[in-house]
Amino acid sequence: MAQVRSAAAIIDRAPIVIAPYDAELFGHWWYEGPEFLDFLARKMFSEQKVVSMITPGDYLHRHSTNQVAAPGASSWGEEGYWRVWLNESNEWIYPHLQIAQERMTKLAKKYAKKSSAIQKRALQQAARELLLAQAATGRSSSAPARVRTMPAAG
Repeated sequence: MAQVRSAAAIIDRAPIVIAPYDAELFGHWWYEGPEFLDFLARKMFSEQKVVSMITPGDYLHRHSTNQVAAPGASSWGEEGYWRVWLNESNEWIYPHLQIAQERMTKLAKKYAKKSSAIQKRALQQAARELLLAQAATGRSSSAPARVRTMPAAG
C-alpha cells in the first residue's frame, strides 16, 4: 500500500497495479490460485480503501493518455529462454503468424474510423482467429504438437 500511496503523490492520476496471470496455471499448476484470487478480492473490497479493482479497459477509458512502455522480452520457460515456444518443431509457423499480424494491423488501421457493421464483424473475427493462432503456438510445450497435427484446410 505504501508504494501505491507514494506513486499517487507524484503522478497526475491514480496509479495502476497490474497482476496478470496465465490462465493455464489455474487448475493445472496452481490449484489454489482461484481460491487465492477470491480471497484477495474480498480482502481488497472489505478491509482497505487505498486500492480498488478495475479492468485495464476501464482504466484507459478514465485516463486515455498514458506513458508508452515497451517491456523487454523475457521468459519463465524451461531453461530460461524461448525454447519451449520456439524450437525446431514449430519454427515454421512464426513467419506465417508475422505476415498475418502485419495484415491484421493494416486492416485495423484502414477500417478504424469508417467501417460498415459487416466489416467490423469481419475484422473482429479476424482478430480472434489471429489471437487463437498465436496462442496455440505459444501456450505450452504441447501446443506446437497440436498445431502440427491440425488438418490442412482445403
